[in-house]
Amino acid sequence: MQYVNKKLVLTLDNGRDILGTLLAFDKHMNVVLSDATETRNKPGTGTISRELGLVVIRGDNVVSVRAVPRAKKVEEDPATSARGKTKPVAVKPN
Repeated sequence: MQYVNKKLVLTLDNGRDILGTLLAFDKHMNVVLSDATETRNKPGTGTISRELGLVVIRGDNVVSVRAVPRAKKVEEDPATSARGKTKPVAVKPN
C-alpha cells in the first residue's frame, strides 16, 4: 500500500517498460496505472515511447516492478533570496 500514488516502472514479459502512477493492485499482481507511458526498444530504430494514459495490466505479464525515486527537495537560502538571487541549499536527510 505504501506505493499507491507513487511512480512505478513495470517491465513486461514482451520487453516493454510501462511508467505510471500506481492506483490499484490485487493479489494476482494485476495493476492499474494512470498517466502511463510505454517504452520499448525496436531493433534498428532505437527506443520508441508512446503515451497510454489509464491502463490495466494483467499480473501474468509483469516481470518486475521498480519504484521511481523522487527528486530531492532544494530549498532557497534566505540570505541570498532577499537580494533577488537564489542559491540552492541541499536538504539534510532526517
